Amino acid sequence: MLRPRSFRFPLSSALLSSAARPALLACAMAGALTACTVGPDYERPETPQPTAYRETVTGDAAKDAALRSEIAADWWKRFNSPELDSLIARVASNNFDVRAAMARIRQAEGTVIEQRSALFPTVSASAGRTRSETGGGTTTVSNGNFISRNNISSNYSAKLSASYELDFWGKNRSALESAKASLNYSRYDKQTVLMTAIASVATDYFQALAYKDRLTLARQSLKDAEDVLRGIQARARAGTATAVDVANQVNVVEAERAAIPQYEQSLAQQIDALAILVGLLPEQLKIEGTTLNGLAEPEVAPNLPSTLLVRRPDVASAEAQLIAANATLRNVIAQQYPSLSLTGSYGYQNESLGDLFNPASKLWSLGTSLTQTVFDAGNLQAQSDVQRAKVEELAADYQKAVVTAFADVEDALAGVKYTRDIRAAQEKATASADEALRGTTGQFQRGTADMVSVLTAQRTLFSAQDTLVQSRLNYLTSIVTLYRVLGGGWSVEQTEAQADTAPVKAGG
Repeated sequence: MLRPRSFRFPLSSALLSSAARPALLACAMAGALTACTVGPDYERPETPQPTAYRETVTGDAAKDAALRSEIAADWWKRFNSPELDSLIARVASNNFDVRAAMARIRQAEGTVIEQRSALFPTVSASAGRTRSETGGGTTTVSNGNFISRNNISSNYSAKLSASYELDFWGKNRSALESAKASLNYSRYDKQTVLMTAIASVATDYFQALAYKDRLTLARQSLKDAEDVLRGIQARARAGTATAVDVANQVNVVEAERAAIPQYEQSLAQQIDALAILVGLLPEQLKIEGTTLNGLAEPEVAPNLPSTLLVRRPDVASAEAQLIAANATLRNVIAQQYPSLSLTGSYGYQNESLGDLFNPASKLWSLGTSLTQTVFDAGNLQAQSDVQRAKVEELAADYQKAVVTAFADVEDALAGVKYTRDIRAAQEKATASADEALRGTTGQFQRGTADMVSVLTAQRTLFSAQDTLVQSRLNYLTSIVTLYRVLGGGWSVEQTEAQADTAPVKAGG
């Protein structure tokens, strides 16, 4: 490690001849061309990757392989819901989290411009006038009194000044690299936020339709229970049913009636949550769709695991943070080396404004300074140690993000597979319960079954239908989850291409 020292070598205009100035410029350019970057180069941490996913969607590896294809960026359109499409169309511009993420991108773009400016000289212009007064002795007047008179003078000046730090050790270039990596992080993070918001809109929309389905079932079940109640009351009046039968059915009717407000409340809350996601007030959003049955159920299978790392913006974000931290480490290390700066000025100065730009009024100066920290009680070394630990932390975070991404896909594949199986089984159970109720009702009408059997069959069917709605919802949301954890049609190349078409200004 370089020991702290401090040097400063000013070169005044008196020491610089016209012949010396080109030599100084040549030395400065040579030094800039031979500049180097200190500190460790970035290397992507090694992370184990599976050769294939453990779970399959269909249970048939060959069929799953045939299903594999690039996920479209508008994957939600495969559910064939124009209403869902219109809601998601609002997310990119209206979702509050996405708007905040876009603002963070603009902040990061400004930081890149700020850090890039350190690679160029700073030039400033100044013009001014100063007015000064000095004592001028005494003057005798005719009456014998002495009057003191002062000299008042004006001074005009106009000049250009420039300063430039030669980036021998790559301190400023490392800071710029860190800023660019942070900008990439902001861009990837925005994609993560957008993808999450889109998936949340789809999931909340399906949940709203599920509540509508369950509300429809509850109302139909209430109507059926009221019809049965009227029949039992008629039988009671005829003496073929007891007061207990009537009371039992009244209990069923009121239980069904009590379930309806609960579904209505849940539906209202779900629509409110959906409105927030698309940037609307709750009263501005109306859900026209009425049932989950009208939605298509797309089949999706993942590509090879090796492609996942360039498909997940959260993984790309984790690596961008690591790249930025590594560049910052090089910047901190470079601060321990000497700093060489050049300064210069050129202009005019004269007591008369009319003669300001006279060749005789010209003045100029060139200077250079070499600075090295002499003693800082270990501050720079401590900063370096802290930043090294930060790099190690973010390397572990990146490796965790990679492993988590693969686990997410495995979980989502299992979710699609098993929720589909559950839904299929529940469809059979519901069909069986419906058949049982129709048969029991016919037996009751013929007098071969009692009311308890009818009530039991009614409750069984309603429970089966309600569970079927929930199993359909779970299957659809598992498909959304799979789309999301596979990257939602995003890729690193896509974001880089978009960045190339809208480059950061002020230096390109």
